[in-house]
Order: sequence, then structure tokens, then C-alpha cells
Amino acid sequence: MRAAGFLVVLGLAAAAPVSAQPFFGGGSSSVSAADSARDAELDARTAEIASRFRCLVCRGQSVQESSSQLAREMQALIRLKLEEGESEEEIEAFFIASYGDFILLKPRAQGLGLLVYVVPAAAFILAFVTIAVRLRSRRESVTVAAGVGGSPSAAAPDGVGTDLSESDQAWIDSAIREEA
Repeated sequence: MRAAGFLVVLGLAAAAPVSAQPFFGGGSSSVSAADSARDAELDARTAEIASRFRCLVCRGQSVQESSSQLAREMQALIRLKLEEGESEEEIEAFFIASYGDFILLKPRAQGLGLLVYVVPAAAFILAFVTIAVRLRSRRESVTVAAGVGGSPSAAAPDGVGTDLSESDQAWIDSAIREEA
């Protein structure tokens, strides 16, 4: 059993320098400044496109932000498609065809996706109008209750008590005083 473990470790140690060689620049090809600038641009475009797509494993994260294996594979696929010369629109169309509109982190403003943009705005406007109407009616009811207004109907909007004579008003006032 120990011999098998030793052979596995020895095999990994022997293979490590060969697989690590391209990463440390140990090969015969040298990386030029133009290649590194192209890779940096490709990485930036890959990151920008990946940030538009939802990670299907993580909740609320883009493919760019996620560290899941699926997200890394999707980023590699985006990079490969960019290297092949596909446009951003073609890549987006590919992912939508593969995963549906759910893959988009920011829904399109068409069809049912339009509701995501319209409903909050409509709710805000409806709330503003409702508050304005209630404040206005409250202000009017306070004005009516205080008896402030230019016409007798302002004091009693339903018309009750608008045609009292002075003697009737005096009788009501005296009755109120007796109750108190």
C-alpha cells in the first residue's frame, strides 16, 4: 500500500514540471508584448460579456463574479468564441439559445421582460398620486371641520345646518353649554 502511494507521488512530481512549463515561460516560445496586450484585451472583453450572464449555480451572481466550475467553463467558452472571431451579439444569442432568457442577468426590455422596468415605475407613480390625493382630501376635511371657507356650503358640504336662523343657533349653543 505504501509502495502504491509512493509511486503516485513520484508520478505527480515527475509530471509537474512538464505541465507547469508554459505557465512559467520555460518553453522555447517567448511571449511578445503584442500577444500580452491582445490577451489583456481578450480578458477584459471576456469579463465584460461574462458579467452580463447569470451564474446558474450561484444565486444573484454573474458568471464573472462566480467561482463555480460551471461559471469558469462558461468564461472559457466566451473566451474561445471571442478568439474564433464571434461578436458579442452572437455569443449572447448562443447562450440565450442554450439556456433561455433567464441566463441574462439584466432582462431585455421587451415582452414580459418589459414588466421588470414598467411595474416599479408605475407603482411609484401610483403611490405618489395616492398620497397626493389623500393629503389633499385630508387638508379639505380639516378646513371643513374648522369652519374655514368662503361659503356656507364649505362649513357643511351636505347642506345640513346651512339655513339656521339666529334663534335656532342660539338654542343649539345653549343646549351644548348645558351638556358640558
